[in-house]
Amino acid sequence: MNRLKAEIIGLNILGGLVISDDIFKNELDATLKQRKMKKKDRNEFIGFAMLADVHLRDTMLDDERLITNDFLKVCEDARNVPTEHSEQAAFIHWFRHTFPDVLIYAIPNGGNRSAREAASLVMEGVTAGVADLFIDDWNCYVEFKRVKGGVWSDEQEKFCDKVCANGKTYLLVWGLEDAKKKICSINKIINK
Repeated sequence: MNRLKAEIIGLNILGGLVISDDIFKNELDATLKQRKMKKKDRNEFIGFAMLADVHLRDTMLDDERLITNDFLKVCEDARNVPTEHSEQAAFIHWFRHTFPDVLIYAIPNGGNRSAREAASLVMEGVTAGVADLFIDDWNCYVEFKRVKGGVWSDEQEKFCDKVCANGKTYLLVWGLEDAKKKICSINKIINK
C-alpha cells in the first residue's frame, strides 16, 4: 500500500480497508457544507453517521455526494430563472414600445430597507401588498412575480380583493411572457 493510501485508508480489526474516521468526517463535512447546512446541523449529522458500520462509509459518502449534486443543480436552475426585477424591467421596455401613449409606472413599495427607513416610508404612505405597477389609462394594477419561486403574499391578495371590489383591474403575472399575454388580452377588451 502506498503512503497516500495509508493516509486516507485505515485498517479495521477484521483486516478490511475502511476510510479513517478523520477522512470520513472531513469529506462528509465538506459535502454537507456545499448544501449550506449549518455547522450545528452538520456536526449532528456527522455524529450520527459515525455510529454507522465503518464498511458503509464509502456508500454513505457516495449517497451524500449525489444528494449534494442534486441540491447544487436545483440551486443552479433557480439562478438561471430571471429575477423579478429583470423580468419587470423587460416588460416595462416592451410595454412602452408596444403602447407608447399609455401611462404605466412602478410603485416602489418593496425592497430591503433599514428599519428606520421602512418606518419613515410607512409614515409617508407605503402599504404592504400594493401592486408593483399601475397602468393609469386602463385603471389596472399589475403584480409581477418571477416565473419560478415567486410568492403571492396574504397582503397582496387582500390588496387585490380591495382593488377588484372598487372596480379596478388587477393582474397577477408570472414572468415576462405571461405579462405580455395578459396585457394583450386586457388591451383587446379595452379597445372593443
